[in-house]
Amino acid sequence: MIDEIDKRLILELQRNGRSSYSDMALKLGLSVTTVYRRVQGLLNDDVIRITAVPNPSKIGDETIGLMGISVDLAKIDEVCAKLVTYDYVHFVGVCFGRFDVVILVHVASTEFLSEFIKNEVSCINGIQKVETLYVTELKKRTYGWLSESETSPDVPSSDSNPKPSRKMRRILDGSK
Repeated sequence: MIDEIDKRLILELQRNGRSSYSDMALKLGLSVTTVYRRVQGLLNDDVIRITAVPNPSKIGDETIGLMGISVDLAKIDEVCAKLVTYDYVHFVGVCFGRFDVVILVHVASTEFLSEFIKNEVSCINGIQKVETLYVTELKKRTYGWLSESETSPDVPSSDSNPKPSRKMRRILDGSK
C-alpha cells in the first residue's frame, strides 16, 4: 500500500516523468535520498512504470472504438488472450453487466475499425455478440490515475515549497 508521500511522488511523475529527483525533493520538501529510495521502491514493486505514452491521434490513430462483447463464459479467457494480442487494442477488461468483455481500440480510420470487427473480432471463437461505440469527439484524455484530491492536505502540494524542519526531515527520511 502506498502512503501520502508516495502519492505526491506519483503525481509529480505524472506531471513530468522526466523530473529529476532533486526537483521532486525540492517541491515536496524531502531529501533527494528519500525521493530516490521511494521512487525506486515504487518501480521495483511494480506500482509505477515510467514510459513514453503517445497521443494516438498525433500518430495517426484518430479513430477510437469502444466495444462491448458478449462471450461464451466457458471461453472468456481464450477470447481475452486473443484480444490482447492486437497492438491497436489498448484495454481489455472482463466485467459484470450487459457485456462480459470491454475493449478500447485506437485505429487509423473507421474503415480499419470496420475491417477489424468483420475480419478479426467476429472470427474469434467464443464471441457471441459485439456492440461497438464509435467515439466522435474526445473531451478528456488522461494518462495518470491519481489526482490532487486523492492526496492528504498534510503533505505539501507541488505548488508550494515549504521547508520542513530538520526534525520533520529526519522523520520523513526514516532516521528519526
